[in-house]
Amino acid sequence: MENRIRSGKAADVMTTEVITGQPGESLGSITARMDRGGISEMPIVDDRGRLRGVIDYRMIVKHRRSQPSMKAENLMYMPPEASPDTPLVDIAEHMISHDLRAIPLVEDGRLVGIVSRSDLVRFLKGVPQIRDVPVEEVMTPGPRTVTQNDEIRTALNVLKDIDERNVPVVDDNRVVGVIGVKDISPTLMRPMERSPRWSRGREKRLTPEVRSLMNEPIVLKRPVDLGTVLDTMVDRGISMVPILEGEGLVGVVTHYDIMEFIARYREREEALVQFSGLEAEPEVFEAMYQSVGRLFDRISSFVRPQTLTAHITEHGEAHDDMHAFFEVRMRMNTRGALFTSTRSGWDLLVVLDECLQSIEIQARKDHERRDHGRR
Repeated sequence: MENRIRSGKAADVMTTEVITGQPGESLGSITARMDRGGISEMPIVDDRGRLRGVIDYRMIVKHRRSQPSMKAENLMYMPPEASPDTPLVDIAEHMISHDLRAIPLVEDGRLVGIVSRSDLVRFLKGVPQIRDVPVEEVMTPGPRTVTQNDEIRTALNVLKDIDERNVPVVDDNRVVGVIGVKDISPTLMRPMERSPRWSRGREKRLTPEVRSLMNEPIVLKRPVDLGTVLDTMVDRGISMVPILEGEGLVGVVTHYDIMEFIARYREREEALVQFSGLEAEPEVFEAMYQSVGRLFDRISSFVRPQTLTAHITEHGEAHDDMHAFFEVRMRMNTRGALFTSTRSGWDLLVVLDECLQSIEIQARKDHERRDHGRR
């Protein structure tokens, strides 16, 4: 499996017939064509076919003042460089480190194709040994959820917090639906309504409940292997699969989880460490990287981390980067295991250290279990 994953190239899975937009095209036109094409990202090219940037649903949702008349050039971003010869493990790592769902492929400055997370999922599905991997090795436990009675703005805030495209809808921990960015974005693209003159606010958007936009859930129950999860994603065209124990939700597997799994197999001298969701001074990031470095020093004798990612959500208004209320959701991948931790509190570095301590305890227990099994 390791050699098969490492040998994959972008050319093996890329799409060459790419739906593109132009810098001066409106978001209303672009999102309509994205909906018709069933895509979530659109490369923006000039008249000569040269890549100028990318537009995706995530950016539209995150931008508070997205309007149908806004031009693509005002919201597009430039992705990392990649070509058809780029290894898929590098593509997966780019998607993690730059928080991307798709990466355009360029030769001599011209767009020649695109690779999406869905393409990598299909590639991994074709690896025979993938059915030997238990879902627990990739699953995100204890995922964030919304209820069907929540307003759409609540679901939107959760999607922004976790930086994902979909979130489960639950009723007493029973999954009753799924709602995602593509379900919500059309409501964001509607022109704002004018309020009456006597109203305090001049413009507003309707805020329906989650139940009005959610989709029927497609779930799997434990025990289940990663191959079955990938089959479900590909066959049903979905990017998140809720995992149940009995009737209760215990975790989810997302396209992001699959990217982390593929990126484990990239040859590297040092682990990929990625923080997302936080805007802070460089000194804060330096302190966080030092904390991660100390963890790696403590566990280096018995485990080799491949990736460590932490998504940080700030709740409420912060008056000080170090004393706001934070939630940290952390994942550490090794070649054969996934360790996760979620903690929250008022001091970011304390919360981060609590997550790292939890990861260390899990890694030590896993090492002891494996060591005992070899005896």
